[in-house]
Amino acid sequence: MNISRWFSQLSEVPGLVQYFIFVVKNRLQNKPLLAFELVSLGEWPFIHPLLNEFSKKQSAAVLLAWHDKSFQGAERLPLLSGLSKKTFLTKKKYIRRFPWVNIYITSSQFSSMVPDTYSICIFHGQPSKGITFNKKMLENFDEFFFYGSLHRRAWDIFIKKTEAAIEYSPKLTMIGHTKLDALLNNRYERKAILDSLGLDSALKTVLYAPAFNEHATLRTIGRELIQCLKSIDNINVIVKLAPDSIMSRENFYATGGIDWKKTLQPLAGDHLAIAEDLDANPLLAASDIMVTDVSGIAYDFLVLGKPVIYYDCPQFYRRCVPAFDPNITFAECLAEDTINAGRKYGHVVGTLAELKKAVVCFTAGASRWPDQTGSMVGEILKNPGRATEAAVARIEELLAGHAKSKRPLSERSQ
Repeated sequence: MNISRWFSQLSEVPGLVQYFIFVVKNRLQNKPLLAFELVSLGEWPFIHPLLNEFSKKQSAAVLLAWHDKSFQGAERLPLLSGLSKKTFLTKKKYIRRFPWVNIYITSSQFSSMVPDTYSICIFHGQPSKGITFNKKMLENFDEFFFYGSLHRRAWDIFIKKTEAAIEYSPKLTMIGHTKLDALLNNRYERKAILDSLGLDSALKTVLYAPAFNEHATLRTIGRELIQCLKSIDNINVIVKLAPDSIMSRENFYATGGIDWKKTLQPLAGDHLAIAEDLDANPLLAASDIMVTDVSGIAYDFLVLGKPVIYYDCPQFYRRCVPAFDPNITFAECLAEDTINAGRKYGHVVGTLAELKKAVVCFTAGASRWPDQTGSMVGEILKNPGRATEAAVARIEELLAGHAKSKRPLSERSQ
């Protein structure tokens, strides 16, 4: 055996021992084990509402699992300081190696499974790019928590195209979007948020929230677009990067090999802030207008009844989407809400000049934009403002019933 590999394995022993002690201690107390996976720092806001609720309950012992390659020193992150001390931090590979937990929850449908464990995906945003589902991921999960009818629509489209090839499907449960509960329940104060960013609360605020993907605006004209917004008089500009965009530059798929926070930071100042918070909720509450491209965060803003300006990204629809599904046409991309982030509900621009004109128009109080958003909350969100409550109830039902994985045995044994 390679000596360095041997020492590496030896260094894992303390963590494995701690995991073993935690499991045995709670099993002796007849407590089920509930694990939450933190795939990356950017996905923290999606798991936090549920993790926070269960960390305060007595119904289960709670673990937080992270990945070695996603980030380092997770146990020292300030964002974990608010959790109950009862929450046990461990590595996902320990749980995969010794799958003693009862239920495993992740926000990433692309995550690998935990053998012989009831696994739930709560997703990390509304379907918006035509890549929410694929056949392989179905076998990773026992249950999907859907946000609402839009989510179900994406599923129905996927099933219609691939039904003949599907042998197993997870249980589908309509829950809602737990991350948005605090936003929909008005728990944020606009002035305090803008003050914390060094911005003038008397000014209209534009939030630029681009997708991370290749051929979306951040990687093509991101810097120029931000400078265009910054040049507009009497507005604030907030830049909120997508979860993938704040990953290591070594993750080329997520970042294009660029450290975006470092690259964009010199643009900050003069009524422009680069948001550091992982959670977009406060920014959504404090902003008056959103500028985006194909990011599902547009739906989070639309349900507030606020205008979204979409910067057109035809190359994304012509090149990125077909890479996942070559049967999707360009016309379908432009017509389908689950692929184009709901652009029919907003205002689409194709040049920086058009963008500047639209922002000036909207900040001046113009209301000439699609008015279909009035019914959108009920349309795309189940249990608006109460999704966490619904999710907790379902998970506790599973815990009480000693949930068992029903995935194919050949898959669970991997």
